[in-house]
Amino acid sequence: MKARLFVLLFVFFQIIVVKAQEYVHQVIVLNEGYFDYTLNQAVEPPTIGVYNPSTQSYIDIDTLYSARFASDLVIYGDYFYVAADNMLYKYDKNSYNLLGTQQVDGIRNIAVWNDKIIVSRGDYDNITFMPILFDSYLHLYNVSDLSLYSHIDTVNGPKWATQNLIIYNDKLYVAINNAYEWGNEKGIIGILDLNTLSYINEIDLGLNGVNPDNMMKSGDHIYTINNKDWSGSSISQLSLLNNSVSTID
Repeated sequence: MKARLFVLLFVFFQIIVVKAQEYVHQVIVLNEGYFDYTLNQAVEPPTIGVYNPSTQSYIDIDTLYSARFASDLVIYGDYFYVAADNMLYKYDKNSYNLLGTQQVDGIRNIAVWNDKIIVSRGDYDNITFMPILFDSYLHLYNVSDLSLYSHIDTVNGPKWATQNLIIYNDKLYVAINNAYEWGNEKGIIGILDLNTLSYINEIDLGLNGVNPDNMMKSGDHIYTINNKDWSGSSISQLSLLNNSVSTID
């Protein structure tokens, strides 16, 4: 009887542990903000907030007054990193203290791999509405102090503005859309070998797959949501097994 009771208590304890591990402590929210490009002024600055599921309460923990917009947030270990306008931010995810910043002109999306933050880049002049040209559209920074680790230049890497990033099997899949140049949108997925930092391939999504605006991975495929020429949209499916592409409107 005692042995049976011990087993039941042990199983009950395991269930409690599993449930405790599955508990969501907090949800960190990045609010993009609203910048009026016609008036060249911020209407609503970007903010970072925290939602507590147990109390169903939400608070803002920081306001990025100097940023026109915010575009990405990733959690890594005890920290989270934010891409906003032309800055990369590092925060403690428990105290919410800002631990460091790094200026990165044109920063858009971020991903973390082996203690490195990978940054996609692209920007445009809101007066001329022409893209701002960079000599590199992919940067890598150290997670510890946000110092620049390396960059992939336009000779050996993407030649146009990049955006979304997906990491799979030590390879970086990056969406290349050049979305800031009207009438010259691109639809390319570039592949970077992260172990050697060599740019190994580019996959064309076709005429109906230009202007990829988001990427998601499911199983052996990457899916891109494409804005096309802004008059419609499409979804492309990229096979991670053979790099084949299919696109539907």
